[in-house]
Amino acid sequence: MIDPKYLDVEPDIWRPGDEFGGLIESDEDNLMGQAFPDAFMVPRSEWRDRIEERKNLNYRLSNFYQYVYNQSPESSCVHNSMAACVGIRRCVSLGEKHRVITSPMSSYGQVARSRNSGSTMWGAMEYSVEYGQLPSDKHSSTFRHTLHENTPFTRRLPNGWEKTARHFRVMPDGWFRIDSREQFASALLNDMPICYGRRGHSICAEDLLMDGRNFIVSYRDSYSTRRGDNGRLYDSESRWGTSGAWCCHSVRVPDDPSKPAGDDGGDL
Repeated sequence: MIDPKYLDVEPDIWRPGDEFGGLIESDEDNLMGQAFPDAFMVPRSEWRDRIEERKNLNYRLSNFYQYVYNQSPESSCVHNSMAACVGIRRCVSLGEKHRVITSPMSSYGQVARSRNSGSTMWGAMEYSVEYGQLPSDKHSSTFRHTLHENTPFTRRLPNGWEKTARHFRVMPDGWFRIDSREQFASALLNDMPICYGRRGHSICAEDLLMDGRNFIVSYRDSYSTRRGDNGRLYDSESRWGTSGAWCCHSVRVPDDPSKPAGDDGGDL
């Protein structure tokens, strides 16, 4: 059983004087993106068995990419959750040996109006398709262009940054829009992490789990890495994607995933 203090935790980010937050909610944006394909739907009657099967194999998306981003003191939660989603999907596609920690600030500084303005999720996802995030210099020294993931808000990036960032893009059809709880659960059971929002905060859903007889999801929280189980908390079904949700399906893959080269990467 999940410790109740880690379940359905409020973001607590709109207190007077609090500089955090970051998700600009948009009903129009919530209609953007490719619809979740019926081919990936998993009937609710199969959820429990699929969860049990993954548990017996010790197979979790959270095992692929265990780094938890910390957005302090920026309002960059959307870009932190997006970086986690894309990072997990890259590990699923390429294997853990090709894990790359990217810098949310490399995209947040190009999309947001200011340090504390925040951004919409769809705006961040469009950026991930067109440009991609840079690798973080904290975790990798093999790339020509990098940016520390906790760099203060800036619009300045290294000269020629596009040549490296483009290898960490998402495919044009790589984000599927989630419109129901059934799609939400089906995406996770098909190894597609989800960038979703609620109450002004964006988070990355990793795994569908059981808590007694109830279905819950685990997520990583960039607002406070000290909360929860090493930065991970849990949401019950009523809270899944209440302010928009998209799952990451396909990412671009360079010829050499550890050292991008050439004019373009392959697709996977």
